[in-house]
Amino acid sequence: MKQLLVPLLCLLSMGSAGSALADVHEFGPAAARFTIDVPKDWQATPTSSGVDLADRDKTTFLSINVGDVKGRTADQIAQSVSTKRGFSKVAKKGPGLYTMHGEAEGDQRKALVLFVEEERYASCTMSGKDMETVAKIADSLRGKAVVKSHPANLQESSAATPAADKASAAEPADASMPQATDASGEPVNP
Repeated sequence: MKQLLVPLLCLLSMGSAGSALADVHEFGPAAARFTIDVPKDWQATPTSSGVDLADRDKTTFLSINVGDVKGRTADQIAQSVSTKRGFSKVAKKGPGLYTMHGEAEGDQRKALVLFVEEERYASCTMSGKDMETVAKIADSLRGKAVVKSHPANLQESSAATPAADKASAAEPADASMPQATDASGEPVNP
């Protein structure tokens, strides 16, 4: 997952420092968790594939999504994303790396960066007025290491250590519905 996010960070980063007025939150499906800094006055809505963010006035938006390739080529994923999200211009920037541009509501421009690697893809869609804050949020994006545990091993380790460390859990209790967490690993309701 870390390799997947590097090209997104390179394209999105504008050299901005992270905001001191933001909290670190964790999002994404169990197989591809990531953390970002969410400004205190922004609303974060977890989705099954990542997170949707909006500023207080609903004039600036950022959506981060990750997913499985499922046997599709990078070009097929780019075409699918462009069609579903309403992007008119798709540019291939390198192996598995695409940028897309289009029109959002109210003469606002919207852009999407897509990176596809072996098993997963990641996309970051942005639009609105406060692109400086969007750049700061995108700059804070960090992939999380995913620990795959087998149910039998998990059951054995839980029985052997009744006071299991909450911070070591790699997946939310309900992997089909991602949960947002703060820097300490505690669930939050953004």
